[in-house]
Amino acid sequence: MKLYLRKADRGDFEELNRLIKQVDLMHHRNLPNIFKNNPPPARSPEYLFSIIDDDNKDIIVAESENKLLGFVVIHKKFTPDITVLFDREYAVIDNIAVDKEYRRKGIGKALMKKAHKWARKKGITKIELNVFEFNKNALQFYKNLGYKTRSRKMAINLGRKEN
Repeated sequence: MKLYLRKADRGDFEELNRLIKQVDLMHHRNLPNIFKNNPPPARSPEYLFSIIDDDNKDIIVAESENKLLGFVVIHKKFTPDITVLFDREYAVIDNIAVDKEYRRKGIGKALMKKAHKWARKKGITKIELNVFEFNKNALQFYKNLGYKTRSRKMAINLGRKEN
């Protein structure tokens, strides 16, 4: 299978939503009190096009034989104006997905390498991401790429039982 990586365009809207829906459904199944099971489209045209059209954001897609097999969303960010923090710019991996039929074939790794290249081209040397504890496959994937846990987000529910 020949894999082609490229910047997403507006014509990718339907295929991006198909892949996003797979990720959304996994999150809904594991954390149904946080994530809704919304009907399609998973994201609005305005939302996706705002990323596609922004120079500080990108959606990189993996394509083979005119079918999208995966994508990664990356954003350039700046630290907030708080005196305790050094000024810095960094990138955030906001979302990544590989079609469930094509996982474990190196597509996710290729997408992340392309996202790393995108960041380096913009002079960025640090990338951050958020991953839920239930997602053991993603945790191992990021660990294999060299990512390390730097902080942990914790929660307590003081009302009804929730995940």
